[in-house]
Amino acid sequence: VGGGGAGCGLPRCFRNSFDQRPTAATVPAHDGQHNRTGRQADSLLASSVVAERANGKKMRTHERIVAQAAKLFRERGIAGASVDDVMAAADLTRGGFYAHFADKSALVAESLDLAFAEARRALFDSETIPGRAWVAATVSHYTDPDHLDNSDRCPVPALAADVARGDAGVRAVFTKNIRVNIELAEKLSGAKGRHARAYTIKMLSAWVGAVILAR
Repeated sequence: VGGGGAGCGLPRCFRNSFDQRPTAATVPAHDGQHNRTGRQADSLLASSVVAERANGKKMRTHERIVAQAAKLFRERGIAGASVDDVMAAADLTRGGFYAHFADKSALVAESLDLAFAEARRALFDSETIPGRAWVAATVSHYTDPDHLDNSDRCPVPALAADVARGDAGVRAVFTKNIRVNIELAEKLSGAKGRHARAYTIKMLSAWVGAVILAR
């Protein structure tokens, strides 16, 4: 076929179609909208990932502070370990404390829950030897000199006096955990009858008193 112009052997309708070029007006509008939507979705996903990582980092930092508080409070008492002491032990500055806790009492309450949980793992995870065997094994461990210095030692002898002077929220957390310990000890000791609860309370009280005297 010859070149363009009047001498071209193609019909005019075909020649016109070859001469046309795509312009902004000929691009479907929905393609641009699709691209914008895709970019927005990518941006939202990236923001979500960043937020999730930030929240994860904050949670790990929070847990580190609570762990150090649970340790220091049992070693020095609640009054003997300041917020600065706890934050320094967690390799943090005091300025970051209030991003995690409203005040020291809030930290004390959380650290008590952790301290009791750690002590329970050491003392009450022995359902394979219930009854008198559990009582003998547990009292031996509880009053052992090594237990007195372990980081997972029972918080009751160390903190009962401080908690009694604390605010209502701290006392409530302490009382809740004491009740859990009594229920577990009653179950594991095999105490029966209507005096089982009283027997269990006396037994645990004797253990705590022995540790206080030993210290």
